[in-house]
Amino acid sequence: MDFHGFYFELEKGASPCQTTIVSPKVRFLGDDVAVVTYIRLTQHLAADSEPKTSVFEETRVWQRQNGRWQHVHFHRSDNR
Repeated sequence: MDFHGFYFELEKGASPCQTTIVSPKVRFLGDDVAVVTYIRLTQHLAADSEPKTSVFEETRVWQRQNGRWQHVHFHRSDNR
């Protein structure tokens, strides 16, 4: 699993960052609107060189306009 591998493969002096999407869900609200929800895990090294994982809940709203899907709204909740 890439999520766990991030911690095992850290190198001193490196400043890696990795994002993992968890539990994605898509709900269609008619033919032209979709709501996508998921949890975003962002792994990185903090200022003290300790590994840290940030957790966010995100929602994106997509709407079909002129035959193309357009991203029309975004919301993020910090899950501290």
